[in-house]
Formats: sequence, C-alpha cells, structure tokens
Amino acid sequence: MKKFCLIAILLLVCVSFAFTEKKFDPGTTSYVNVPILKIYDHPEYYIVTYRKNGLDIGQTSVPKEWFRQGSPERKGKFRSIIGNVNPYITLWFSNGEFFSIYVNVPSNRADNVWGVAYGTQKAPDVIDPKKVAAGL
Repeated sequence: MKKFCLIAILLLVCVSFAFTEKKFDPGTTSYVNVPILKIYDHPEYYIVTYRKNGLDIGQTSVPKEWFRQGSPERKGKFRSIIGNVNPYITLWFSNGEFFSIYVNVPSNRADNVWGVAYGTQKAPDVIDPKKVAAGL
C-alpha cells in the first residue's frame, strides 16, 4: 500500500511538471552574427569595422560601459575564439528588442584584428543594433 501511494504521488508530481507553463519562449529570442574586419580599442569605446550585406563595410562604436562588471548598463561580453574562426559579433534580440552583444575575437591583443585608436579620434555613432543586424 505504501508503494502504491508513493508511486501515485510521484506520478502526480511528474504530471504537474509536464503541464506547467514555460516562462522562456525560444521563439521570441533571436540572434544575428555579423563579421568583424577590425576592432579598435579607444579609451571610451570599441570601434568596430564590420562587413555589411554585400561588399559594403560599416563602422560603429560600442561603449566600454556595456562590458564592465557590475555596471547597470552591462549588455556585452567578450568571448575568445581560437583556430581558423573569423571574428564576429553576435547581436541578441528578445521580442524584437536588443538586449545583448557578444564580441567574438581572439583574446591576444597582438592579433591583426585588434588595433588602437587615438584618444582624440572621434568615435563613430554608437551602435544601432537593429541597423547592424539588418546589414545597413
């Protein structure tokens, strides 16, 4: 009798988990990968030169504040790539709204993809994620 009650309770628990509503809907989250040609380290920004649709090249800046630990504006993360993988940025959207950027580049700052921008150099406009994702 105890075994029967235990099995019935476990069955009810399993069934209740099976029919609970999921809070994460993967259909509303999407991402776009954009190839990076060069990334410049500026005192306030990362200046990114990227490939647009076709043969066009675009340039934008990403605030360093987006990558600082503990920052309320933290939206970015660097991920190290190795081997023959070309550098790229990943723009994440949820319900059509931008929420995160991953910059996938070699961690070695001596790599050809990295450069240094002068502190007096004017940075391009701050990134418009939807525009970059659309290849404009």
